[in-house]
Amino acid sequence: MIADPGHLTIGVGPRASIATTRPPTIGRVFVGKTPREALVLAPMLFAVCGAAQTEACASALRAAGADVPPGPGSRAVAAEATREHLMRIAVDWSRALGEEPEPDTLKAVHALPRSAVVDMQSKARALITRMLAPLESLAEPGWHHHQNSLGARLIRRVIEEGWADLGGISELQERETSALTLTSSNTGGAAGNGLLARLLARPAHLLQLFDALALPGPVTGPVSTSRGLLRHRAQLNGGRITAYDIVAPTDVNFAAGGPAQESLAACGSIAELPARLLIEAFDPCIPYSLRAA
Repeated sequence: MIADPGHLTIGVGPRASIATTRPPTIGRVFVGKTPREALVLAPMLFAVCGAAQTEACASALRAAGADVPPGPGSRAVAAEATREHLMRIAVDWSRALGEEPEPDTLKAVHALPRSAVVDMQSKARALITRMLAPLESLAEPGWHHHQNSLGARLIRRVIEEGWADLGGISELQERETSALTLTSSNTGGAAGNGLLARLLARPAHLLQLFDALALPGPVTGPVSTSRGLLRHRAQLNGGRITAYDIVAPTDVNFAAGGPAQESLAACGSIAELPARLLIEAFDPCIPYSLRAA
């Protein structure tokens, strides 16, 4: 039971625009359900981030006063986010370089365990080394200068093409939630939040996720996904849900006038490839298409 995810139409150019057909009231499907029914339904509604959706659902129901079992937990959420980052690097970054994703790499990402955390860590570490750099190296500035990996080659191309500061603005919108805001305190000015900074936020977030895999803690408040913070909110009456809201990172970042549109508008006229890189750095969880604006 996968809900219709909707579609984004993104206009790039001097008058950047974003229109969406994403259903604004998908949370209504929970209304009338019991909390336990909602927990079963949550991972079935979404094609991606099922663990995060279930964790956010459990958290929202507990906050509303329901006695529900624990969600999947921080390790499962971190493992899922790790898989998402690696898949986007394998697919989007390959195509940005004019290459087809490596079948063996895609197969290895798909095969990453979802629950065997120790095995997950070792297999994910090997993939990170292959696709980016040894995990510990990702904390070093300029790690991409010393590697010939997929990720390093893309980062170097962005720098060589002069795209590093594309989309940079003087100050981020307070509502933005993305890999950049989850990992970076240097978000002022083009150098701090332009395309290069947004691309480097993926490997930086992978470092954080490995800490979550090794030292799990309880999930409190919004759930941290690969795309930003996911929020669910529930109201109960008589043991059934009377109101339910879901706010995903895509809902925030790709809202009309929101962070992605502001970043694209700052680019002015822009070619398709860097435009796609910038959009995919914000990482919408639904399909999108481009048009000239």
